[in-house]
Amino acid sequence: MAFGSTYLHDHDSLAAHMLKCLAYLISFMGLCKDYVKAFQEETIAVERWRTAEAGMRERSVQLEAANSELERQIAGPRAGIGPAGSGRRLAADEEPRRLGGIGAGAGIAVPCHSARGLEPDTALLS
Repeated sequence: MAFGSTYLHDHDSLAAHMLKCLAYLISFMGLCKDYVKAFQEETIAVERWRTAEAGMRERSVQLEAANSELERQIAGPRAGIGPAGSGRRLAADEEPRRLGGIGAGAGIAVPCHSARGLEPDTALLS
């Protein structure tokens, strides 16, 4: 034993034993504190995750509603129906221009200017 103990259970031996118990107790308390801190951080992370998930679900519902609205709006011109409420059909060459230059199946129609002047021309990209 430490502290110059000459026989078992003398004062020096008991002091060394108590210091050893104190060292184990301090180490145990440090581990417990670390576990509590880790649990608290995990609880905060789970709460943030739940909040983010709820926000994403809400945003997903909004995006699905916007997507269905856009699909409904696009389905009208694709079926040959004119602008909403006009009650007229689009001509075959009018539809790609009205849809922002997107051609039906042939490629993407992009408005550009001819080399001769500034009059608009439509070029097809494949």
